[in-house]
Amino acid sequence: TLRELRENKPLSFTSWNGFGGLDTIKFVGFENYTNLFTKYKPFWPALSHNIIWLVWFLVIATPLGLFFAVLLDKGMRGSRIYQSVLYMPVVLSLAIVGFIWQLQYSPDQGFINNVLNTTTRNDTFIDWLGNKDINLWSVLIAASWRHIGYVMVLYLAGLKAVDPSLREAAQIDGANERQTFLKVIFPV
Repeated sequence: TLRELRENKPLSFTSWNGFGGLDTIKFVGFENYTNLFTKYKPFWPALSHNIIWLVWFLVIATPLGLFFAVLLDKGMRGSRIYQSVLYMPVVLSLAIVGFIWQLQYSPDQGFINNVLNTTTRNDTFIDWLGNKDINLWSVLIAASWRHIGYVMVLYLAGLKAVDPSLREAAQIDGANERQTFLKVIFPV
């Protein structure tokens, strides 16, 4: 009831369709959660997909962005061009990124299927977004394309802010590149 709502009860413990006044809200306790966990079949696949996304971005996409940032921080020739190329997906709108990957994944005219030579034989083409066994992984790769550039820019900005005298001191102390990165640069 309204009094229970005033006692700071979350809306997830109520039954309300969003219409009417606050007096139409009914307190139902854990019934919504019970229904979610037992009767709503899409919940568990959605939860597992979210966990897969989280693990993918933590274990694959973010370390790749860090790896590219470390490579570009070394001042290699053409690093500005590489930075621009890796950061370009970040400045593109999500609609454009989605369109680009739709073109890559197209079953009959897509770049990937053309490279794999599966477009000439219609019975063997790969439906990257339509096949439920591989579409999650296809979308993860497309999303990573954007995420890697973003992470790369963040870490690269941090790496550029590290005082060069710290690197120099580590080198004088005999630390190799890996030790310098892990014990001096990354903690800063």
